[in-house]
Amino acid sequence: MLKTQELAVKNSKQISIFTRTVGAAFAAFIVANSTLGGAPSPFIAALVGALNPFEAIFAFIGAMLAYFFGGKLSQCLIEISAVVMILFIKIISSEFFHKNLKAAGSAIVTGTSYIICSLTIIFFTVSQSGAASFVAVCKGIICACAAYFMILAYNSSKEEGRLATSGTAGASLGIIFIFLVATMCSIQLEFLNFGRIFGIFAILFAARRNKHAAGALCGALVTCGTVIYSAETGKAAMLLAISGIVAGLFADFGSLAMSFFFIASTAAGVILIGADLNTAKILLDSAVAAIAFVAVPEKIINDFLGLGASCKSNAKAVELAASKLGFAAKTIFDVKKSVEQVSKALEKRNKENDPAICVCDKVCGKCRNNLYCWENEFDKFFDAFSEIKKTLDEKGKISAADLPKSLDKCFKRDEIVIAFNEFFADEIAERKANQRLKEMRTLLFEQFDGMGNMLEEIGRDIFYSKECDENFSKSVKDFLADNGAICARACVFFNSLNKIQIEAFYEGKLKCPPEEVSEYISEIADREFEIPQIFRAGEISKLCIMEKAEYKIETAISKRAGSNKETSGDSCEHFSDGQGGSYIIISDGMGSGKTAAVDSFMTISLLIRLLKAGIGFPAAVKLINSSLSVKSNDESFATLDFASINLYTGRLDLLKLGAAPSFVKIGGRVISVEASSLPIGILSDLNADKRSILLKDGDILVMASDGIRDDGHKKIREILLKNGEKSPQEIADEIMRCAFDEESCAKKDDATVAVIKISKNIK
Repeated sequence: MLKTQELAVKNSKQISIFTRTVGAAFAAFIVANSTLGGAPSPFIAALVGALNPFEAIFAFIGAMLAYFFGGKLSQCLIEISAVVMILFIKIISSEFFHKNLKAAGSAIVTGTSYIICSLTIIFFTVSQSGAASFVAVCKGIICACAAYFMILAYNSSKEEGRLATSGTAGASLGIIFIFLVATMCSIQLEFLNFGRIFGIFAILFAARRNKHAAGALCGALVTCGTVIYSAETGKAAMLLAISGIVAGLFADFGSLAMSFFFIASTAAGVILIGADLNTAKILLDSAVAAIAFVAVPEKIINDFLGLGASCKSNAKAVELAASKLGFAAKTIFDVKKSVEQVSKALEKRNKENDPAICVCDKVCGKCRNNLYCWENEFDKFFDAFSEIKKTLDEKGKISAADLPKSLDKCFKRDEIVIAFNEFFADEIAERKANQRLKEMRTLLFEQFDGMGNMLEEIGRDIFYSKECDENFSKSVKDFLADNGAICARACVFFNSLNKIQIEAFYEGKLKCPPEEVSEYISEIADREFEIPQIFRAGEISKLCIMEKAEYKIETAISKRAGSNKETSGDSCEHFSDGQGGSYIIISDGMGSGKTAAVDSFMTISLLIRLLKAGIGFPAAVKLINSSLSVKSNDESFATLDFASINLYTGRLDLLKLGAAPSFVKIGGRVISVEASSLPIGILSDLNADKRSILLKDGDILVMASDGIRDDGHKKIREILLKNGEKSPQEIADEIMRCAFDEESCAKKDDATVAVIKISKNIK
């Protein structure tokens, strides 16, 4: 898992570098067109000064493109020369900048460079340069301050892994936001002002996340930025702070309600202070920003700003936890390997002693005729002792009458018989002990594998699900607590398909039905959710709910016991994990009747409990395999036919351990999926046969136990091709009828058929 994480981090870094460079170029293109007091603003120089040399190069390219296409090359000589000077200094002394200059030092270099370039150009181009020089120095100071706050905000956000909104970093972000609004206000299209639209959008987003206080603060910042751009619009812009408070008060009612009341309060303010062209423009900008706020999903904004992981436990801590689990899993695998190596080495040293050699040492070694017998008659006595060993292996015990005739003259015949019986009994006991030890060692190694796989899977889940929406999670937690949940904990996150998933753990029992939970979450998320799945383990309940998936399935099961039997040895279950996965499992116990039913039921029930707990299939199967091995002294095994369907993508995964073939109808053809693996409970080393298929609307999966003989497989194909439009229950009943009624499908064993049809979810 550590290698997987390293690859994911590497890919993430590559994407991050591309995003930063393109973002730097785009930001520079926008900022380069900005004005301050009607003249080009110094913010482009501040941006280049705040970036690292590599990103600054792309920012320079973006700025030059803006000046070229805007026809402003001659008007922005000061800004261009300042950017070139700052970039030159950064490149030739990048190591010095990185090691020695902090935010203040970089800001001073940036501001000084801007002032030097400004004064130089003014000296050669302006006749009366006193006032112009004073303005240039002021703009240089503004440039230095902007660069300083940009660096502070960037460094803090980088350390925390998200956009920092508190403390010094938060204050820096606020000042940068003011400059950004002022900069973007210079971009206009007819009556629309993009700076105000951007600022109002930010007000609504802040109010959505942190209610009325954040709306008021952001509104005040937007007002400041608007005033810096143009004092004429300052009076009308004061309405934005009040509208931000109103929007925050309605944050719990969704983005549409917030936008409506924001526009309504802005319109009321316009009426109170008197309508003019500026207030009308702000009202129009508010309407455009509100429409954009409703249209753009909050997840996209969170990702762009790095606010997706807004939990107090930041992403770095989560990654560390995932890495620790991965390291622990690898350690367990290493321990298993070491124990295996030591065991094999000891087995080589502790080879079984030969009873013939032991008897020779004990009896013959003390006999006065030893030299005569084993020197002069070696072959004769060696063959005699070998014959005694064969007799012992056959009978388990010998008497004097069983000794070969070649030992008739030996006067220690009775001692030889006693010694052989004793050593052979000891050898048998040692063999049994070694066999028991080997079985225990096998079970121990299975446990090592199971534990390692579990830790890997949990670590992988944590690593790829580390982004949690804190506000949404708190809303879900509060709702559960209000409805009877004790010690509720909830986490709302986006999966790899950009779909919302929720996991919650609590004690006690919910007072509201699952449907009400779905309605509440759908309302606050402004998305449609499925009915939650609730699993219990002891006193703790786990609630899983997912955003409505692309597909849904309809499942039908038909079972029948074999001839003259009341109990079927087959077991079949299906369930959903509440996270987009739907599972169907069939197990056939050894034999038939109640004994087989116990094995199959135990296999399925354990697998379902482990899967619901979040343990993956490989680890769960290893644990079940060990459980069947130690269940009783009797031989115990069962087949396992496992199907998993991802309702978001339609992907079907079939895993089989000794299971009968399955059939999948895709369009107008039927394919079979067969397996050659052994059932669970026989060997410690399990290798499930796996097949993945992409299902689409109308496709059908048929799973069956081995009670449906080979002759019946042809019938299944025919039924699927002829009756594909029928319901799953009708198809299952038709297959079972053929299995029992047709002579070609004569049946005495237990039979189970599961039919699953996938279809598009109506949204």
